[in-house]
Amino acid sequence: GFPECEYKAPYVVKTGAICPKCGGDLIERKGRKTGKVFYGCVNYPTCDFVAWDRPLTLPCPECGGLLTQPNGKAEAACVSCGALVAGVAEGQPQVVGHRAPAAERPRRARRASSDGAAAAAPRRTATRATGTRSATTKRTTTKRTTTTRAKTAKATTSATTAKTTRATRATTTTKARSATKARTSSTTAKRATTRKAMEPAAS
Repeated sequence: GFPECEYKAPYVVKTGAICPKCGGDLIERKGRKTGKVFYGCVNYPTCDFVAWDRPLTLPCPECGGLLTQPNGKAEAACVSCGALVAGVAEGQPQVVGHRAPAAERPRRARRASSDGAAAAAPRRTATRATGTRSATTKRTTTKRTTTTRAKTAKATTSATTAKTTRATRATTTTKARSATKARTSSTTAKRATTRKAMEPAAS
C-alpha cells in the first residue's frame, strides 16, 4: 500500500454502455490535439470501437444494438441497424425511422484524391506565380519611387547651390564696384587738392 506503492490508476468516466464489438465498458475519452470528447472501448488498443455521440444504456428495441444520442437531439440512433428511436429519455423507446448504419455511411475524405491534388497543384503554382509577380512589381515600383525622389532631391540641391553661387557672385561684384568707385573718387579728390596747392606757387 501507499507510501510503498505509488501506482496511480487513470481516472475513467464510465458511461454504463457495453461495447458492441467486444463487450467491454464504453468510457469517455478526449482527443489529445483537439480536446474533443468521444467514447471508446476500455479494451483499447485491442478493441478500436469509437463513437462520437453519447452511448446509452438502453438497447435498440429492434435489434438490441447500441444506441447513441447526439447532443441536443431528442432521437437516438442504433449503430448496428440504423434505427431512429424516440422516447429514450422517458424510458419508452420507439422506432420512428431508419438511416444507414454507421458502418455503411461513407466517411468524409480527409485528403484530396490524386485527381484533386493534381488539379489543385496548378492553382497553387498560379497563386505562387501571381504572388511573385506582385512582389516583384512592388519592389520595382518602390525602386522607381526611390530613384525619382533621389533625382528630385539632387535637382533641388543643384538649383539651390546655383542660386546661392549667383547671389554670392553678385554680392562680390557689387562690393568690387563700390570699392573701385571709392578709389576713383579718392584719387580725383587728391588730384584736385594737388592742383589747388600748385596754383599759388606758379603765380
